Amino acid sequence: LSDGEQPKAFFFDGPWRTAVLRLHEKEWVKYTVYDVTTSIQLEAECTAEEPSVMEISQDGISLGLFELSACREVQLLSGMHLYTADQSELCFRMLQGSACIRRLMIQPDTQS
Repeated sequence: LSDGEQPKAFFFDGPWRTAVLRLHEKEWVKYTVYDVTTSIQLEAECTAEEPSVMEISQDGISLGLFELSACREVQLLSGMHLYTADQSELCFRMLQGSACIRRLMIQPDTQS
């Protein structure tokens, strides 16, 4: 942690931005999203210390199967387009290896 002042951040202030979620083979995590009223693009920044495979789905429908290389640098998982829903579950499932989810990003879908 820094002794200096940190600029204000959207959602979380302080050291929360450095937290990551590590998933090992056969582990999964689900996030609930609400009021997806327009088409949204989802991206995830991940790292993996071994070759790994992650599947990301929305309400049981696969958004993509991603192969991560053994690399400590951030790898961007993109090309996922969420469909509209009042309430929806996003599932991140490790099929092989392990990986750290560093950041999830959503933005308006420009390909809809």
